[in-house]
Amino acid sequence: MKFNLTDKLLRHVDKQRKVYPQHVNRISSIGFPCLRACVYMITNWHDKELPTRELQLIFNEGRHQEKAVKQDFEDAGIKVIRQEESVWFEAERLSGHADGVIIYGRAQIGLEIKSMSTHIFNKINSAEDLINSEYGYHQCYVPQIQLYMCGQGLKNGIIFIKDKNSGAFKELPIVSNKDWQSFYFAKCLSINIRVDKIKSVLKETYQIKELADFSKRKDFNDYLEIRNEAYKLIEEYLPERIKEDNICKECPFNRICLPDEVRQERIAVWINEELEELLSKREILKENRAEYERIDSEVKEKIKDSGRDFLIIGAFEVKVSRGKTTRIDIKRQAVAE
Repeated sequence: MKFNLTDKLLRHVDKQRKVYPQHVNRISSIGFPCLRACVYMITNWHDKELPTRELQLIFNEGRHQEKAVKQDFEDAGIKVIRQEESVWFEAERLSGHADGVIIYGRAQIGLEIKSMSTHIFNKINSAEDLINSEYGYHQCYVPQIQLYMCGQGLKNGIIFIKDKNSGAFKELPIVSNKDWQSFYFAKCLSINIRVDKIKSVLKETYQIKELADFSKRKDFNDYLEIRNEAYKLIEEYLPERIKEDNICKECPFNRICLPDEVRQERIAVWINEELEELLSKREILKENRAEYERIDSEVKEKIKDSGRDFLIIGAFEVKVSRGKTTRIDIKRQAVAE
């Protein structure tokens, strides 16, 4: 007898694979070493890659491990309070939810729980190992607890790490450091200035788009010119790209931001005037659902037949996810060529 429990669980995991809007800085990611990525997290959150099923399983396991550690603390008589407490810094537009606070005698100790595989767990023995890690997400951990301690009024904290393979654990003590906290507050302000400028440009461009009559070729061409000028201005407001392979490889925005020489290895530029014209019509006719759906179907059939997984066709980016079903995502490029 086959129960199909695995299939049912995996379908549930697939439903969890989402990209969520981000409108302010997040404490959990403000330590990411690329400033450009931190701006993208707010202005281009919709361009994040959808987590793979494997990555979603890792996220879920991290949440399970956090609950398990808190239960272990409780079983051992270690009291954890203020769990998932919201922390918000108004001026910096910075928010997050702390894992909890440990009662230690009369003192309260900030707590951040992280789980990792054995080969990484064995390399991490101090806060400095996280700060100097080759992985960008490791570099977020110390700033994260520093900012939680600041927001919660705590002098001491612990990053508690667990080997999710063996169950072993370590505690990394952290002392509140105002210099660290001030550095990341300043980083937030820099991000906010850039985000506000970019949003202002986008707002003006959207307003022009609303006024344009795309049934008229001149209006359409004028809008494309205005939009391309807006993209150039946005590029000026974005921080410089970094060129660190390990950081870029794991960045959720590498598809729109990788240095040109790296991008060329991962994309195909398809010169196809017929398909580019169809894509342009598809964009204009979205409100005419019947015609839109006909052209959308024709476009996607041609893209499927191309055999490519990532395409640049004129002003459009196309991503193809192939599995039991084929998903095709089409959008105008974030940066004008």
